[in-house]
Parts: sequence; C-alpha cells; structure tokens
Amino acid sequence: MKFTSTFSLLLLLVVLTGCSGFTGIPVGPVDVPGEPDEQLIKPVSGKEAGSQRVLWGIWNISFDVNELTVEIVPVRDIEAHFDVTSMITPPACDDCIEIAVNSFDFVTRIIDVDVTLRNPEGVAGRDVRGILYTNDYGHELRNADEWTKLFDTPGGATINPFKAFAKTETNRIFGALAEHTENYLVYIPAPPNYWAITYAVTASWPGNCKEPYTIYDFGQDEPLFDYTGATAWLRIRADDWQDDIDGITLVAPEITGVGFSAFTYDCGNLWLMDITNTVGAPVGDYSCRVIASSTGSGETALYDYVTITVSETSDPFVLWINPYEYEAGENLVDVGVTGFNFEGPLAEVKLTKFPYPDISATNVSVVDSNTITCDINIPFDSHTGFRNVTVINDGGASGYGVDLFEILCPQPYIN
Repeated sequence: MKFTSTFSLLLLLVVLTGCSGFTGIPVGPVDVPGEPDEQLIKPVSGKEAGSQRVLWGIWNISFDVNELTVEIVPVRDIEAHFDVTSMITPPACDDCIEIAVNSFDFVTRIIDVDVTLRNPEGVAGRDVRGILYTNDYGHELRNADEWTKLFDTPGGATINPFKAFAKTETNRIFGALAEHTENYLVYIPAPPNYWAITYAVTASWPGNCKEPYTIYDFGQDEPLFDYTGATAWLRIRADDWQDDIDGITLVAPEITGVGFSAFTYDCGNLWLMDITNTVGAPVGDYSCRVIASSTGSGETALYDYVTITVSETSDPFVLWINPYEYEAGENLVDVGVTGFNFEGPLAEVKLTKFPYPDISATNVSVVDSNTITCDINIPFDSHTGFRNVTVINDGGASGYGVDLFEILCPQPYIN
C-alpha cells in the first residue's frame, strides 16, 4: 500500500547535494572511544561549512506492520535545534515524498519500503541523502549505502546509515522535475517498539560534497588465520568529487589490537592493507568500521562497515622459507620451510605460480608440525619472479604462503 505524505519534503533540490556508495550491512555497530575525528565531527546547525552539508528536515516514521501503513510526523524540536529551513514545510510541496510499504516479514522482522522523492522545481539538484537514524529501540537499516556522523540525533550510535538518491545519474544530479526511488530494508524490533524511526534528508550547497561520497569494492584476497601473527591483504576503493582522498582507516581492534590501522594508497582509487591478527582473534566474521576522509572535507568523513573473516588453520600454512631467493639453475640443499599444521611423512613441497610449471622439492622431511626441510632444484629455464610456497600434507590437505620465494635471473658466468 502506498502512502503520500501530507507534509512537504520539498528538498528544493534546486542547488543541493548529498553522498553515498557501497552497500554495507554492519553487525552491531560500536562506537570506538578516542576515534581521531570523534571531537571534530559534531551536530551542527543548518549548514556544516566543511562539507557544504545542509539539513532539510527530520521526521518520525511509524509503521503499522499489520496494515502495511505508515505515518510521518515532523520532529519540530530537533528541527529547531538544527535550524531547519522553512521551505520544506507545507504547503510548498505536499507530494514530494511517497512511501510504498511493499511487505513485512514477521519472522525476520524486516519491512521492505520504497521511498520516492520528487523534485518539483525547474532547476536540477545533486546528491540527496536519506538518513535513517540508529536509536535505542534497535531499528536498523539493513541495506545502507554508507554512514555519516553529521546531524546526529539523541539515542543510538553516533554515526547513522543512509541511502543516496540519483546514484545512476551523472554526478548524481537530481534533475529538474525528476523523481528517484530508493529501497529501504528496515529491521523492526519486537512490539511495542514499532514507532519513532527518525528519518532525515540532507543535501550540500553550493556544489558536491567535499568528503568522499562512496566506499566500495572491499576485498580480503587471502585467508586471515586464527593464530597470533597471521597476516592477509585487504583492498578497498573510495571516490570523492575532488579526487583528493587523503586517507582510509580501518577500526578493527578485536583483530589488530589497536584502535586504528591505515590503508596505504596504491594507485587510482585503490588502497591496500597487510592486516595482522595481532591478538590471535578466534575464527569468525568481524564487522569492522572503515573511515574515509578527503583533504578538502574539513571536519567530515564518510563511514562504512566491512566484514573481515578469520579462518581456522586446519590446513597447512607456510609462513617463511629459507633461503627465500635464488638463481635459476641452482640446486638448494636443506631448505627450511616454517609454518603451521604440517603433516608427514609423505608431505610435498612445491614452488607454484600460475601459469608456470610447478617446481617440486625433493628429500622432503616433516620435522614437526611447524618445520619442513627439503632440497629444491631450480631448472635453468625457470621463469624469474616470485613463487608461492605450497605444502601438501600426507592426508591431502594443502596450503601456501604467497610470493615467499623469488627466482632470480642467473648471473653471467665469468671465467
């Protein structure tokens, strides 16, 4: 059933903007004391100078999950606190927001809602955000684009999830007389806490927001094991309109043992991190906060949540090989391989790298679960470069260490 609000959500998209990006679903977001921007990013009145962000309205939304109806009421006290503009109040535009309640699942308690915003003006606007605030009842937006600290309201966490509108348009322009729809999947806690979901619409003026507008393409490209000292590569991308992103930070103290870990810039919009399981975090999925900031964004940042998986080390895993480099054509004796979960007596050791042929070790001896000795004959015609060191246990389980051994070009023979 559709419900059209009787009050105005006139975003006056004439000259306004907001931001968004990657779909992230956090599990139990937690604020971390001492966050670098904790004292910098605060609720502000009307307009935040650093980000060009403007607040255009805050409302309480209440759903009747049996009738699939919705009621929307402006939150006047909070509007007054933030100095919300009066241009969004009736009768300026009484049909600029439409909420369609698609369904409610009584098992998962997820309500599926489409929110449509209409631009009634003859001038295009840009990048509008629709924020659904966290609260003490436990309402959650399960398909957020990103998260923001700006214009935080009392209750819940200090950062809040949002959806961005007109994401498929060039520069996320919300065109004149256009309308755009975003889907919200909202977790509704058990009765009687159906009501008082706080929702706001923000924008930027006079141009696009200065902070990053999207965080995306997070990847954990290799397993992070559950022993102390295990490492794995992480990657992530972020964009902003000004191409001046100056840092991306991971908040994962339950894995790293520290409050903040910095990604390192690689190229384009790609950032990398070699994360270490410093505290020996046990097997499981960890929801971790990511913070992206830009040089020109002043006190603001963009937030998202990513999932890092810690895996069990039941398979063999190689930490080190000694020596770790040698020339093609050489025969290495008593090579030492160290790691975890080695099992003999018929274990195999190989230097591997697609698409090149494997180089198999000989005289393999499993000293204990952490140590193997072997001999390696490197063919003269081997392709130079890095190889994985792969161990195949007696029972067939296999594992490897990435790019641990380097084959060097043979030196010219001098008589």
